[in-house]
Amino acid sequence: AQAAAPLEPLRERLHAAVAAECAASSAGLAFVKLSTRSPKDSRTALAKAEAAYAVRLAEATEGVVSDDNERWKILSEEVTRAGAVASGAAALEMLLDSERIFEDLEYALRGPKGAEAEAGVYNMSLVARAWDPRLTLQSEFRGIAWGGRLTCLCQYVHPLCFSELLGLKDRIEVDCCELF
Repeated sequence: AQAAAPLEPLRERLHAAVAAECAASSAGLAFVKLSTRSPKDSRTALAKAEAAYAVRLAEATEGVVSDDNERWKILSEEVTRAGAVASGAAALEMLLDSERIFEDLEYALRGPKGAEAEAGVYNMSLVARAWDPRLTLQSEFRGIAWGGRLTCLCQYVHPLCFSELLGLKDRIEVDCCELF
């Protein structure tokens, strides 16, 4: 408890942000990350995902259990869900046991380079947003834009096959290209 005392003001501010985002979420949960990356490698989140994965496999049909792609989908879904939090304390715990977050904070502490260093700026933020259960693995894409033009688009979880998307290819392309 004494070691956590210096983090109490952060936990309180984070809790207020998480509570506001939970109120805006249909699931009553929030997603917390740095502006750079999320704590999806958090030991806490991964343990939660592992337990949920085991339950889902135990309840699954033999067809799902014997299908590598389906098992990977379930695991990926549970890892994603495990990132949802309901309190500042839960968010802080996930952030503190994530190697990704540690790396990004360590990089930020070394300081900016070039023009940013002269300005004393490093654009790192702690972000909380409402958890939206409608955002599924199937609906997540990553795009690369150059000069305001979309040059590449792919599934975020590219090793998995979502056959249900094949018939939606044209609609997905239109939706994504409307932004560019």
